[in-house]
Amino acid sequence: MKKRLVAILAVGLVAVSLFAAVSFGGTATVGYKFTFDGSEKGIYDENGTDAGYYPVNASLSATTDYAKISFRAVETDGEDIPQMSLNDFDVQAQLTVYLSKALADAGVELPVALTAYAGNAQVSGFYAYADPSSTVDDNYDGFRSANHSRNDYPLALDIGYQSIVTVRAQYDFFNSTDGVLLSAKSTPMEGVDVALSFANNPTELNHDAVSADYGLNASAKVDISSIADLDFDLAASVFGLIGIGEDYDAANNLYLAAITGGYEDIGAYVEYAYNDYDNCVEYKHSLGFGASYSGFDQLGLSAGFTFKDLSDVESSTLGYYLRADYTLGGVTYTAKFCDIESKPGMKLQMSLDF
Repeated sequence: MKKRLVAILAVGLVAVSLFAAVSFGGTATVGYKFTFDGSEKGIYDENGTDAGYYPVNASLSATTDYAKISFRAVETDGEDIPQMSLNDFDVQAQLTVYLSKALADAGVELPVALTAYAGNAQVSGFYAYADPSSTVDDNYDGFRSANHSRNDYPLALDIGYQSIVTVRAQYDFFNSTDGVLLSAKSTPMEGVDVALSFANNPTELNHDAVSADYGLNASAKVDISSIADLDFDLAASVFGLIGIGEDYDAANNLYLAAITGGYEDIGAYVEYAYNDYDNCVEYKHSLGFGASYSGFDQLGLSAGFTFKDLSDVESSTLGYYLRADYTLGGVTYTAKFCDIESKPGMKLQMSLDF
């Protein structure tokens, strides 16, 4: 079944490609993390998590005016190390179809933009948050139903009206998993962005001892500099993960709030968090500060520190990082000195976008 669907998607993309130019893109990341006492070391991907047996986390996509196919991974029928030709692989791929563009060429003009997702698909809820420390991007931007399985080929659809609002829905109807995601983002006025998502069995609130039947992901951002016509950057944003269910404890909700700003090549932020499970102490309030400088050619520098538990400030509840990013020949090299599980550590990474 999987091979048959992949073949159909590939044929469909080839057919579309006959009438439109194809552009290729992709990413590749490889890196290492280790603590200086030698207790933890290993290969990691761009999210800082264990990458398993494969040292390179890579993706490849081909895009036309009407569709995009994104290849995620290659399976080898149970073999740990690929030894066969590409024709022997099961290729996992997500097909994105820009329906409104195709219909417009066929003479059907719609008042909304339609984008469909099929195949080995996975989409997440929208959010509107400044995310100055990449907390959301690294850990919480995958809000969706845990009942969704790529191998069930869930279907998703975006409906957008100009730049005012976009609504997203995804449903996994195979194997009786009933995974549901509903999400919307809106710009009701210039300088203001809001987003709200709903999912059953939400991924970001189902880990360790935390479990919720349903979940909401709400966020908003106000660009103060744009609204007040300031000559420097200033924005305020909030983010929340809220669980719903008979046995769910509201103390497990997660909240973030940030003030970000900058002037020319200098940036700065202050960020509050409650229950940042991946970076802070559970059921505690934390406060982080950071600054960056991008005035050097191809070189970016940043630093920050966090009081992970404002009620108990000591060495074990302090976080910190010093980071340098240098781009050479299209490859970005990153060195980050930081705490890894309350121990001084290092992350080294190379990444390529094309």
